[in-house]
Amino acid sequence: MSEEIETARRYIPSPVKILVILQSFVIAYLGFWMFENYQNDFYFQAYVNASLQGSGFAIIALSSVGIFSAVAMGLYLKLRRTHKELEHLISTEHSAPEEQGSSTILEPHVEQHLINMIRKATPTETTGASSTMPVLKRENG
Repeated sequence: MSEEIETARRYIPSPVKILVILQSFVIAYLGFWMFENYQNDFYFQAYVNASLQGSGFAIIALSSVGIFSAVAMGLYLKLRRTHKELEHLISTEHSAPEEQGSSTILEPHVEQHLINMIRKATPTETTGASSTMPVLKRENG
């Protein structure tokens, strides 16, 4: 099932790829054209400066782009982390059906270490015939 998720996530239709690349080139070209035009055309500079009221708009525009970029990056990182957690849950659910019977919070080696410590700390009875080890039972809760 995780293979299906990987192939579905990686598959993007080729017309969509071409469209995204084409749009990126158009946006980059128009941005470069406007920058060159602004540097070389006095009338365009006067229009832009009068329309945008100097550097106040630039500060607002850059700060809003920065804020939206930070929010988008945070959401993307959260999405990736959640996706990895889901993949981990799916892989452990399918790969270890025999481990579903034991519901423990601790790692197996830690649990075994605690059991050994309890066995050592249990006072031994006199060297009589009843030298059995205590039985540890798991309680779900």
